[in-house]
Amino acid sequence: MNQPEFLANDKNNTVASGINLLLNHLSNLSSENLNLDISTAYMNIGGFSLIAESIEKMKNVRILLGTDPDISTSKIRPLSDHYVDIDSERLVKALEGNYRAMEEDRNLLGFTYEENKSAKRLIKWLNSGNVEVRRYEKGFLHGKAWIVSDPTTNVIAGSSNFTFAGLSINKELNLGHYQPVIVNQVQEWFDDIWDESNEYDLVNLFSSRYEE
Repeated sequence: MNQPEFLANDKNNTVASGINLLLNHLSNLSSENLNLDISTAYMNIGGFSLIAESIEKMKNVRILLGTDPDISTSKIRPLSDHYVDIDSERLVKALEGNYRAMEEDRNLLGFTYEENKSAKRLIKWLNSGNVEVRRYEKGFLHGKAWIVSDPTTNVIAGSSNFTFAGLSINKELNLGHYQPVIVNQVQEWFDDIWDESNEYDLVNLFSSRYEE
């Protein structure tokens, strides 16, 4: 199917292959500039390399980053006036941890020819003028989604982050929806969070790999 409805990483297919199938299908349908919105808690070079060829065909891409709750510190607590402050402290630590995790992932990539080529390709793409990145910092963001509204309505939503493991290895579950009503609801959800998010210098995180 050109519009996959079930995307998981198993012996037959991967989430990345399903996303590639959809994006390439939409590119073939339309000569117009395609808009792609991505919601993810995490992103790395390996994840980009799996879908680079198809995502580079998208002319307007918005990447919305966030952070998942730190489950290890999530405990049932009695309601109190200090609940918001405690939750705010957890959020700050989670955002800092999210950055450090992406930074560490970048540092551990290695410098083989293929790995170096993938890193430079991602940096070039982020600098292309076609990509805008924001990070939601007012709360935890757990939703993952890929939304393309033209030339037909499409959304893939589920558990996969924009990472190599999330798109090819982990036991993930993602579903494709193509009904206009559902897709429009997801688009409104994305737009609302996007408007509340801050600009984020993701390209600097990856390009600093080449600093002395």
